[in-house]
Amino acid sequence: MQLLMRHGFFTLGCTVFDYGCGRGGDITELEAAGINARGWDPYYAPHNTRVPADVVNLGFVINVIEDPAERVYALQSAFALASTVLAVSVMLYPAAPPGRRFGDGFLTSRNTFQKYFSQPELKDYIEHVLHREPHMVGPGIAFIFASESAEQQFAAGRCRTSDVSRRLIALRARRAPQPPTSDSSTRTRALSSPPKQLAAKKPLSERKPKLDRFGRAKPILDVLWRDALELGRIPEVDEVSVDLFQLEAAAGSVGRAWALIRRHYDLSLLEEAAKVRKDDLRLFMAVRAFSKRSNYGQLEKRLQRDVRAFFGSYEAARQAGITLLAQAGSTDEILYACKLAAANGLGWLDDEHSLQLSMGLVDRLPVVLRAYIACGLVLWDSVSEVDMVKIHITSGKLTLLEHYDFDGPIPELKRRVKVNIRKLDYSIFEYGEAHSERSWLFPKSRYQHEDLPNYARQCAIEEQLRVFCCISETEQHRIQLPQITEDLEAKRLQIEGLSLVPSTTIPELDARCGARYTFRDFIECGQTQKSLGIRNVPLRPESYNALQQLAVYIIDPIVDYFGSIELTYGFCSSALAKCIESRIAPKLDQHASCEHNARGQPICARGGAACDFLVRDEDMLEVARWIAQNLPFDRLYFYGSDKPLHVSYSSAPVGEIYHMSVSAVGRLFPRRLEL
Repeated sequence: MQLLMRHGFFTLGCTVFDYGCGRGGDITELEAAGINARGWDPYYAPHNTRVPADVVNLGFVINVIEDPAERVYALQSAFALASTVLAVSVMLYPAAPPGRRFGDGFLTSRNTFQKYFSQPELKDYIEHVLHREPHMVGPGIAFIFASESAEQQFAAGRCRTSDVSRRLIALRARRAPQPPTSDSSTRTRALSSPPKQLAAKKPLSERKPKLDRFGRAKPILDVLWRDALELGRIPEVDEVSVDLFQLEAAAGSVGRAWALIRRHYDLSLLEEAAKVRKDDLRLFMAVRAFSKRSNYGQLEKRLQRDVRAFFGSYEAARQAGITLLAQAGSTDEILYACKLAAANGLGWLDDEHSLQLSMGLVDRLPVVLRAYIACGLVLWDSVSEVDMVKIHITSGKLTLLEHYDFDGPIPELKRRVKVNIRKLDYSIFEYGEAHSERSWLFPKSRYQHEDLPNYARQCAIEEQLRVFCCISETEQHRIQLPQITEDLEAKRLQIEGLSLVPSTTIPELDARCGARYTFRDFIECGQTQKSLGIRNVPLRPESYNALQQLAVYIIDPIVDYFGSIELTYGFCSSALAKCIESRIAPKLDQHASCEHNARGQPICARGGAACDFLVRDEDMLEVARWIAQNLPFDRLYFYGSDKPLHVSYSSAPVGEIYHMSVSAVGRLFPRRLEL
């Protein structure tokens, strides 16, 4: 159902029938989206009427029918109801043994019947039963067309470059304003209808300023202009997406609308769009020739118009497709096109061996590379899960790559399909936890384009990972995500989407906290804790993160400079604070780190973390002075030259220094200290 929607079959006013609808979940979803959907099921909805529809879905039905004859009947019956397209989906063979043999299928562990298929078996089975050629659109999913016109639109659409108008308009916006070229009038005549007899001009007093008419009409002209760029030619009246009455009201007439467009819009963009659409049509013809499909009895209306506009005749278009196929078989043509693609930021060129890129960039490639890839996809039909493609320049091979979570920053390889176009064969290699070999894609940005969504975020997280995990240029293609995760956790970081965020886990107390200490060292260092054995453990991940930052940004540099230190007081939980009789201020001293009180509020609003330490045989005033000059501390409390020093760190360190003096009555009071 998702693929049907993605390919645009659920249009306004269409009807959908779910043959074998089960409990009707898909029907409910479609109806909620305003689509006229009905269904039938032999068990859950046996009394519903099986009615014809534009779109019929036969989802995971034939694979659970034990009787082969009944299986054929179900497929034929469902197809007979479809006026446009039938979608068939089945279970493919799983990696593990599927169960006990039963008939031509298996009995599963739940004692249910399953007839598993391979992708080629499903294609052959449908073709044998329905005598129609299925279009394989995903693993175990096929579209079979009852309408030749709809099939042509679908097949041509798979060869069609997307977002042409958006890209060209964005390109135009980046260009500097250009004065009209000398041949603009020639272009205008080429794109216009034969000239008509000009009417006598009105007196100047009766004329309306042309700019006013253009200004009023511009919003609707912009839509008309996008329609033209999408088609690569002037659209016919039934191809425009604007309301003709509104167009005539704004511009005066359709002819005047095009006159305004020719006067005020950059017609060179339409020429560029025409080149793109001409290549799309060449590709469509090339794929039909490579797959040896018979010629259509009559072309669908839009294809007829495209052929007439770009080639003049169907035979000329067919010959252009055959010529493109020959070019796709030339190593020199492929190498040149790969270099051109890489120069335009489309993929990663590995010397003269291969070009690898994201599948979403394929329709931006030079048309000869698109033809090369399309030939490989004729042999391997399950394109819906392919997210990377590798063009082997000299060997006539194509590698299709599928990943787990390709939207993530470091996708794991799931399946690699190597297609040998010259031998019309392919090999499949499985990866992942269930297999002996695992592989991750890094850096992913290398195979993307700068104007893709999230490209900048992808580059940013890759650079962060190189820094935090010490990934060298020579080792980056061999990284292992578990090792990356472990390295990040040692720094109390984790990957979330395309960002590095503070860790949300509770580590082991003996896990590293900085370069030289463990979390236990900061938790079990106080005299009271040691003497009473109180379980003094942070409960919030944020507290561990703060202790990690304290260690990395403050304590580790101190040890690097002064040598060994003695931690005398670190983290202090509420339980420990109750046992310390005096001279602590949990709401201020940051020893409670990011812990909360019984009311769910931070014990210390300053956050961060703090510890007290002593450097033996050093004047602690000199230690404090070095910290003040070199480290990003939050607060520093100096008690005396031979006494432990209190230091804290937070995400927004203020760098305040206090001398903690003892009053006449024995109470400590802070006094600002300049070092």
